[in-house]
Amino acid sequence: MGCVLKAEGTNFMVDAFLEQSALTATARVFRRGEPEFPHTQPNGRVWESSRVAIRVSDRGFDNLEELISDTIAYLKQNNDELEKLCRFPGVEYVYLDFGVRYGGEPVECYHLPPELLHLASNLGVGVELSLYDMAPDPTCDV
Repeated sequence: MGCVLKAEGTNFMVDAFLEQSALTATARVFRRGEPEFPHTQPNGRVWESSRVAIRVSDRGFDNLEELISDTIAYLKQNNDELEKLCRFPGVEYVYLDFGVRYGGEPVECYHLPPELLHLASNLGVGVELSLYDMAPDPTCDV
């Protein structure tokens, strides 16, 4: 998964932002009012807000230190564009989502250095750790 920057808001006009920004959406853009599952449930639930995801780092689930290093560089390089995103009308939340492998230990600690937190905080960007349980299933014979 790497690290992905996500921005969302009920009245966020995501297409208007992307048209005038150097930042590029790297995943599906979600728009308020569109079906959550357009191919399988076109008349089902709809998105209640709009959201864009922007890839910050492609490092794997086991490389948190490298993910953090890439992210610090990205925040420094794109500071002006990120400030525009955070101030864009309708944007309610902007956060960095770090995908990390959960190894199944009783306690696992992940350190986020002050430089990362300082850069993110100055922009008004939150930080999220998404823990993925990728441990082998002991009941599986494969």
